[in-house]
Amino acid sequence: MIKINIDEDIDKQIIEKFKSEHILDFNKTTIQEVREKKLRSTETYDEYPCTIKKETFKLGDDLGSVDVLFFCPNEFDKRQSYSAVYYIHGGGWCLGGGNHKLPREICFRTNSIVIYPLYILAPEAKFPIAIEECYGILCKLEKESSIYNIDFNTLVVGGDSEGGNIAIALSILCKQRNGPKFKNKF
Repeated sequence: MIKINIDEDIDKQIIEKFKSEHILDFNKTTIQEVREKKLRSTETYDEYPCTIKKETFKLGDDLGSVDVLFFCPNEFDKRQSYSAVYYIHGGGWCLGGGNHKLPREICFRTNSIVIYPLYILAPEAKFPIAIEECYGILCKLEKESSIYNIDFNTLVVGGDSEGGNIAIALSILCKQRNGPKFKNKF
């Protein structure tokens, strides 16, 4: 049996911080307030310079439109195709991605385009709409990769937390539906 030592003082400090700021206490704070607080608390990450472009993807009547952020290298050359990372943020299905440190860092360190979908969140949308939106974006990216200067043959799909869950779901959907084939997932 594995025994884990827990620092009860640190745990108490974390719990008190959550209680004092009403973080995730939905009896006192609405989900919208938590989202806004999360966005306000995000920092800028100038150590990972990149250009951020926002595109709106129209996915049809069932899914509507989804905004997608493209993190592009500062030395972006429109005559060149870039490797790409389709990075899906976490946030417990309901809070959103918050800061953009990781997509900026991936873009900066790999000289790749990072595609970051701003898919619809719960409770406004029910399962599996977020997954279907991300799948629709992936299909559109495959068809229009040259418009976005993406070498789709190098595309890697991944995410953190809930985004990792969606990335795995996309892998399964692509196989089941004979959809886009991407190089790897993380």
